[in-house]
Amino acid sequence: MLTSEQLDTIATRATQSDMLAMRSADLLSLVAMARAYLDQCERGSVSLALERLGEVAAERDAARAESATAARHLAASQSALSKAMGELTEARGEVERCREVMRKAKRRLESLTDAYDLMGEIVAALGGGE
Repeated sequence: MLTSEQLDTIATRATQSDMLAMRSADLLSLVAMARAYLDQCERGSVSLALERLGEVAAERDAARAESATAARHLAASQSALSKAMGELTEARGEVERCREVMRKAKRRLESLTDAYDLMGEIVAALGGGE
């Protein structure tokens, strides 16, 4: 079974995956900003647009690095989740085996009880129960 630490790790990695999705949206926003700055270039603000384009490129590179990290974390948490699912399946099999043993034990106990009752009837019929 998974430890609390492993579950916390999975939760953290899932949160990082959400961050990856938000960063993807940020990338789209950055692309739109880059296009707007290119329009500024056409209007004569070349130096300002180039400066901002460099900033956008740096932000994009940072977002890509974060996305790559989040993707690695996601892969690791998927692996941990897969392992947990395997352990859960194994545990379910063990529970089912225990249930079967309990059913067999119950049937045997019922058989013993029936045999004991029958012995009592035989003893009573033979007159030994008086």
